[in-house]
Amino acid sequence: MLLTACGGSVTGGEATDAPSAIVRGDTLGRDWESTYPLVDASAGQVVVTWDKQIEEDPTESVVGYEVQISSGITGPWTGAATGCARSETKSSTRQTCTATGLADGTYYFNVAAVRQPVINKDKTGNFSRDTKTGNFSAGSPPAIVLSPPGIPAKPTLVAGTGKVSVTVTAGTATDGTLGGVPASFTVTPTPAITTRPTCTFSGASVTCVFTGLAISTDYTFTATATNASSTVPSLPSAASDVVRQSRAGGVLVTHTVVFHLNGGPDSGGNASNQSGQSTTPLNRNPFYWQSHMFIGWSATPTGPLAYSDGGEYAFTADADLYAMWACLPSAGRVPVMSISSVTRTGQESAKVDYQATTLLSSLWSTFTASTTVGGQSTTVSAEGINGVPANGQILVKGLRRHTGYSFTVTGTNYAGCSYTSLPVHVDKFD
Repeated sequence: MLLTACGGSVTGGEATDAPSAIVRGDTLGRDWESTYPLVDASAGQVVVTWDKQIEEDPTESVVGYEVQISSGITGPWTGAATGCARSETKSSTRQTCTATGLADGTYYFNVAAVRQPVINKDKTGNFSRDTKTGNFSAGSPPAIVLSPPGIPAKPTLVAGTGKVSVTVTAGTATDGTLGGVPASFTVTPTPAITTRPTCTFSGASVTCVFTGLAISTDYTFTATATNASSTVPSLPSAASDVVRQSRAGGVLVTHTVVFHLNGGPDSGGNASNQSGQSTTPLNRNPFYWQSHMFIGWSATPTGPLAYSDGGEYAFTADADLYAMWACLPSAGRVPVMSISSVTRTGQESAKVDYQATTLLSSLWSTFTASTTVGGQSTTVSAEGINGVPANGQILVKGLRRHTGYSFTVTGTNYAGCSYTSLPVHVDKFD
């Protein structure tokens, strides 16, 4: 079949006065209503849209389109995958697809029509329905994909005379949600402030100043983040602390202390809160832990002690306080551990018989027999009614002949308090 085109060349070149693209014998020319596809990027995906290709050859029909993707306008080009694969654009009426699963970056797309002969007889006289892909269009404008911004961190407040400054930063693993880098933040007060319903600034962190707060009204502030590739904001942050405009003109910020049980299993809860705007005595300890005595509060789970029970706190910032506990002896008295005898059971072992007084406020947990000059310390779990044995026996191994030993037994209760017997000495272990 001989193909010709007015104003052009049958060799596939293009004359300077060609009114339209040339149809080659093996590929399609640039016969598009527009020269490149359009793109619309959002988080992790790009919507690609193209015009229908002009039908120039009555012996062939467009049966679908093929979309390619590249990270550069000049290529290299590869077939677009999920959402824009050839299997998903094989309809002649399909003029859009959505490429999904894209990492952050800049992408370009081009598109070509896939044609099929209307009737084509090969050399053997059989009809062929093979398809072929035409020339690809020019590359699209750049499509910039960015991860959505994370939820911002809880806004922080600084009170002033007749105003409050609200600072917002990107979310963290503990305050907000990590995500793409925000390009801007929008701060919104609740209830609304007439003089400034919202505040929007660009940057990694922003500080907005709000005035015109109504007297004796409690306000909180939330923030949303937006990245550079989209105008769709993130979910709102956690609400800020409460701020109130006083009649004297000052603005008071309410801060919250969270009290943590910090290990005790008996209080029926893990935390309680107290809020304030100025120096105020802390609430009395609401927790109870069997066989322990509450001694105060610490800023960390491991100490040191920072505030006494009912001690004053300035409420100039939010805080987490952790209960500090001391081990309490049984019923106000120290239990007695004693060894009644040590009996040799072999050349390298001995049985240690012990006695322990009954605990009233906590149960015995374990007993451990130890020796000097080598030997293997042995720990046994408490046995008997309510875990409180009146006496017991522990086998100690690893002893050496012709050696003197001192034996002790240590009992530990479920409160973590340990008590050790006086040592029993054996001069020579034959």
